[in-house]
Amino acid sequence: MDLKKKLYRSSGNRMIAGVCGGIGEYFDVDPVLVRVIFLLLTLMGGSGVFFYVFCWIIIPREGKAEDRQDKARDFANELKERAEEFVGGVRKKQHNLLRKNILGILIIFLGFILLFNKITPFLSWDLFLLIIVILIGVYLIFKRN
Repeated sequence: MDLKKKLYRSSGNRMIAGVCGGIGEYFDVDPVLVRVIFLLLTLMGGSGVFFYVFCWIIIPREGKAEDRQDKARDFANELKERAEEFVGGVRKKQHNLLRKNILGILIIFLGFILLFNKITPFLSWDLFLLIIVILIGVYLIFKRN
């Protein structure tokens, strides 16, 4: 007898609920012999009916546990795929937003430089650009932290 073999109610070899067929398949005996034993137990005091109903309740239907596991696995995989799609979409939106923000900052910076040039044509650009580069670097450092 195989230790990994599991007892199930038979779905193919059944008369009522597949209990006798499942027990016969598990012990590698003819299910008719198991049915005869249940019939004899029923005729000799009625314990066969009780035992059959008990087995019907306790023994799982063949393929039922595997079906649940497969369905749960499929559901988990589907959730994983949808979560990955959602996260990918959020990252793409964040990336696009970041690019738009950088482009907007550059355009504002260019406009500020042109405006500053019109307002103060007598100031040197070298000093102003160095101060702006330092301020942008400080901003990026503190923004990450």
